Amino acid sequence: MRLPEVLFYDTNNTELNNTEFSNTKTPSFDEDEVTNNNHSKKSQQSFIAIGKIIQKNLELRSVVQGLIPDLLLNEPQQAEIVVRALDRGYHFLITELEKNNSILTLQKQLQGDDSIKLFLTKIGGK
Repeated sequence: MRLPEVLFYDTNNTELNNTEFSNTKTPSFDEDEVTNNNHSKKSQQSFIAIGKIIQKNLELRSVVQGLIPDLLLNEPQQAEIVVRALDRGYHFLITELEKNNSILTLQKQLQGDDSIKLFLTKIGGK
């Protein structure tokens, strides 16, 4: 026994044939867009971190600009690593100078207040 609806199904009935789907748009990103967005966010975070380090230690600005200008532009995440290392190195050298390290004391006498910056530039350039 068949159901009555099936027996009397009319294929010309437009009410049943023309089903409308809701037209919702969902944002779709391909892998490159997702990768670029993530890279862009990480780059921005690196620039912010570099800015904060240099803001705390203005002496590093000229050292960073002299040593890694291309890295700052092209690879900000790598530049952040280098800037952090330079900052740690700077603080280490200042501490050693305060402990009257003979080499650093002599260098300061010869080169003046910029001796630590010049030392970092020389060491970082190698």
